[in-house]
Amino acid sequence: MFTIITGAQFGDEGKGKIVDVLGKDYDLVVRFQGGNNAGHTVIVGDDTYKLHLIPSGVLTDARLLIGPGVVVDPIVLIQEIEMLRSAGIEITSEKLGIDAKASIIMPYHIEMDKLREQRRTKKIGTTARGIGFAYIDKISRDEVRLADLASRDAFPRLMDELAPQKERAIVDLGGDPGVVRESIPDYTGYGATLEPYITDVSHELNQALDSGRAVLAEGAQGAHLDIIHGTQKYVTSSSTVAGSACMYLGVGPTRVDHVVGIVKAYITRVGEGPLPTEDHGEI
Repeated sequence: MFTIITGAQFGDEGKGKIVDVLGKDYDLVVRFQGGNNAGHTVIVGDDTYKLHLIPSGVLTDARLLIGPGVVVDPIVLIQEIEMLRSAGIEITSEKLGIDAKASIIMPYHIEMDKLREQRRTKKIGTTARGIGFAYIDKISRDEVRLADLASRDAFPRLMDELAPQKERAIVDLGGDPGVVRESIPDYTGYGATLEPYITDVSHELNQALDSGRAVLAEGAQGAHLDIIHGTQKYVTSSSTVAGSACMYLGVGPTRVDHVVGIVKAYITRVGEGPLPTEDHGEI
């Protein structure tokens, strides 16, 4: 069984809560797009934890996967793994898998994101976490993938190629190009930390479905923030609609059994952009 859960509004519909409720009935829970600009809450005893990259369902027996359509900030992901470990929840490589093709958010992505927003005369409300610029590099084939980050040979070679162009881009935006190279040693270490989690998510999912196991795909944001179908230009940098799950995960559309669109009683949206049904009166 293959089920896709997406937000049907502007995000913040409570998708994580629904995934936590349904997750106990699934063998695998997979995140298919977005980055650490989304979040859900995990409550362990009296403690509350905010997670942005590790999929919902962390308290279930399901295997958790981060697909190749997700852009990963390794610092945030490692912090989440360590935070859960401190709460007594061990996130082993048997529990969590990250696709080798997932794009890595580098410090220069974050810097360019901040600089670009500062230069806009009309802000779009970016989270300034480098997500859009990481997707730009994916499209332009200049991305750093997790497989690259974890390779002591490939990562330095790739950075030798990318660093000059990223430095020029930051200078053009009025920033300090030093951010491009100064973090390379740290990121080499992050690659080593995440290397045990590397997997082929598409292969895992198709094998699971072939064997009759249940897969739950979890989207981030909502349909009205979709890069194509949303309220341009106040949208996110990836496709958030249900159909994109198949594309990002490498699972054929005929394998989809259920699509669940999550809505809340009244619509809200975060950041800039139109909210057509906004009530400007007193509450």
